[in-house]
Parts: sequence; C-alpha cells; structure tokens
Amino acid sequence: MKVGILAYGSLIFDPGKEIIEATVEVKCDVVTPFNVEFARSSKTRGGAPTLVPVEEGQPVAAKLFLLNVDECEAANRLYRREINKVGSGKCYEQNDNPREDKIVVERLEKFKGVDVVL
Repeated sequence: MKVGILAYGSLIFDPGKEIIEATVEVKCDVVTPFNVEFARSSKTRGGAPTLVPVEEGQPVAAKLFLLNVDECEAANRLYRREINKVGSGKCYEQNDNPREDKIVVERLEKFKGVDVVL
C-alpha cells in the first residue's frame, strides 16, 4: 500500500529528518483538496503563522511525499515533526474531540494515485 504525506506551508520546505529519511518520491505541483488559511500563531515556531484547513479560504500549493513506512509510522513521523519532537519516539494518538490547538492527522484515500495520504 502506498502511503504519503500531503505537505503544505512550512512542511514543504522543512519536512524534518524522519520524513526525509522515509521519502522515496516527491510529487510536486499538487494542490490541497481543501481550503486553508493562516489561522493562528505557532507556539513551537516562534509565533510564525500556521496554515490550517478551514471551510472558507482557498486551496494552496503542496507537495506529496511518498514514504516507505506504513500508515501508522507515517502518522507518528508527521506528528513528531508538527510538535517539534523529531527523533523522540512519541506516537500520534487519534482524538475524536481535539481541542483547537491540538494536532490532528487526517486521512485521505486514493489521492493523486496514492492509497492513503495524511
């Protein structure tokens, strides 16, 4: 099964060591299949603006990183990158009712020919 990470915003240029190590291919010229906007300041990146999916807004340019790990490990690597804890071994735990400032890893199926995209 092909697993990928849809990168937009800072993730495009700085996916982090763990994602880079697992990347076997990068698809460029991809656009998010959802709208995003700068919605808040990052607590872990010096107050930099953070792009988040929203109802209103616009799709943005993205890249699709295809990985050589399974879906669970891809989610863990993405989560660690987003919380600035690359290499820590922390695992992502799905939360059905997350607070506004929590990381949520969502799943797309059959996007751009990839079985599962996070």
